[in-house]
Amino acid sequence: MEIYLIGIRMKSKFLLIIAAVWLVSTSARSEPYAALEITSPSGQRSLLLGTMHVPYPGMVLPDPAILDGARAYVIEHTTADERNTPRLAPEVLIGLQSKMDVVANWAMPLSEAQIDTLLERLNCSSPEKISRENFRMLLKLDSPRLVAQLAWLPCLPGQRKSRDQWMDEVASKYKVPVVSLETQDEVGARRLALPTSIYQKELFSALDGNLIASYNEVVASINGGNFEAAWAAARITVYAEDERQLFERIMVAERNALWIPRLIPILDQGKAVILVGVAHLPGPLGVVALLKARGYDVQRVILQGQAAE
Repeated sequence: MEIYLIGIRMKSKFLLIIAAVWLVSTSARSEPYAALEITSPSGQRSLLLGTMHVPYPGMVLPDPAILDGARAYVIEHTTADERNTPRLAPEVLIGLQSKMDVVANWAMPLSEAQIDTLLERLNCSSPEKISRENFRMLLKLDSPRLVAQLAWLPCLPGQRKSRDQWMDEVASKYKVPVVSLETQDEVGARRLALPTSIYQKELFSALDGNLIASYNEVVASINGGNFEAAWAAARITVYAEDERQLFERIMVAERNALWIPRLIPILDQGKAVILVGVAHLPGPLGVVALLKARGYDVQRVILQGQAAE
C-alpha cells in the first residue's frame, strides 16, 4: 500500500470537514500520522487506525475532530474481563495448607532484580503505589498472563494517555456510539486457550529485551504507516515455532476473520472510525487483505494529529 495525502481528493463531506479542521488546528504541536481510508463498494468512506494499546512518547494522537460527526467508533472489545477471574495456582493452595509462602511454578525463575523491575514498571503506571508484598500476590496466580501484561508497561514519568484512551475520551465527548467487534467472553476464551508457556515467555521477553528500543520502533512504524514493520517489531521472538503459530492463529488471524462480517455493515454505512491493534492490519490474513478481498478499497492516507509528549 502506498501513502496518499488527503484534502481536495476526498469526495466524502465527512472526511473533507475533518481534513479542514486538522489543517487549522493550533491547540497542540501538529504531527503527521498514517491511517487507512476504507471505501465501500457503494462509495461510503471510513477511517481505520492502528494502535499498540499502551501510552508512549511520540505516538501521534488523532485530532479530536476525527470523531466529530462520526456514525460509529469501532474498537476490539471493552476493557472489562469478567471471564478471566484470577485464581491461585494449585501449588500455592497446597502451600497454604502447610502454611508455606510459595509462588506459582511459572514465577519460580524470577530473580529478585526482575521482581524489582516488574514492581517499578507497575508503580510507574499506577496512580497508587503497590507494595512488594502486595505485588508478590500476583506471583501466586495460576497464570502469568496478568504479570506478563504488566511487564510490557513502559516506565514513563507523568500521566500519559494511549491512543486508545485518547480516542475513548474523544468518542465520549462527541457522544459517538461505540461498537465492539467481539465480546469479552469471546476474547476471554481465546486468552484461556493459550498455554502458560506462551505467557511465561512473553513475561521474560519483556524483562530480558530492550523495551525502549522496541517501543520506539513500533511507535515510529505506526505513525509512518508501516504496519508490517510495527507488527514485526512487536512480535515475541522467543516463542517456539509451534507457539508462535498457535498465538497468531488464536489471537490474530481467527479474530480478524470473526471481525470482518461484523465490520462490513458498519463500513457500508460509512463515517466510521475504527481502532484496532496494529497486529491485525498487515499480512494475507490481516484486516486489510480481508477487506480488499471483499471489494473494499483501502488506501493509506496522511492526517494531522498531535504527538503524545
